[in-house]
Amino acid sequence: MDLPCSVGDVQVIPQKTRLVCVARVRFAGLQPRKDGFRVGFALRGWLKNPRIVKTADYGPRWRGHFVDIRSPGDLDDELRAWLQESYDT
Repeated sequence: MDLPCSVGDVQVIPQKTRLVCVARVRFAGLQPRKDGFRVGFALRGWLKNPRIVKTADYGPRWRGHFVDIRSPGDLDDELRAWLQESYDT
């Protein structure tokens, strides 16, 4: 599937149960699910949005956020902006 946009120079590394997206450091990942996949990304602060299905605290500087992707329409500008912020950080 072609993604509708790009956030920058990213290396995608396949692992046993996921794909990891790396720029200078790992900033996002994709996990397959029965009905699509779950994208995870780290930001400096918490997002408040109904699309966020899970969060994780990774210490004093990083907050993990997870969004379920079930259709191509879920790959929208809002998700792209979050991934861009994670990439830039």
